[in-house]
Amino acid sequence: MAARILTGLMLVVLAGCDINSNMEELELFARDAYRNHKPDIDPLPTLTPIQVFIYQSSGKTDPFDRTNLRIQKPLENRVEQGELAPDLTRRKEPLETFPLDSLELVGVMQQGVIDWGVIRAPNGTVHRVTEGNYIGENYGEVIDIEESRVRLVELTRDPSGQWKKRRVEIYLTE
Repeated sequence: MAARILTGLMLVVLAGCDINSNMEELELFARDAYRNHKPDIDPLPTLTPIQVFIYQSSGKTDPFDRTNLRIQKPLENRVEQGELAPDLTRRKEPLETFPLDSLELVGVMQQGVIDWGVIRAPNGTVHRVTEGNYIGENYGEVIDIEESRVRLVELTRDPSGQWKKRRVEIYLTE
């Protein structure tokens, strides 16, 4: 009985929601609402003339003249010399394609007497490294693994093109 009463009540409510009756009034209102209303528009600002500046280059060096260019060999193409220069004939390891700051140390393991660092690359892959492996784009060689960090020695160039060693540590992220 209650279900019949509820169904009847819902039919009465839905019958009162005639879509077409309100639409005519809404269309009439939308058409006539702003018929006589004129919007206020600010006048355009007046532009001040820009002073013309003429560059006089007589007696000065032309920056686009080819004779002023000094062509240097790129640093990558120079012959590597010195004991600190990296071995460019060595095959690169997978973690050398990523910048060092994008690599995460997520764990340290020990297998017998060998310590392993577990490194996560930005693409989500996980790699094991031990002393002697290379990490990062600057020829970083792993020299020590402890329970919360991996120590590296990177080779970087100073402004004069000489190779310099730099110690870097990657700490365990929790």
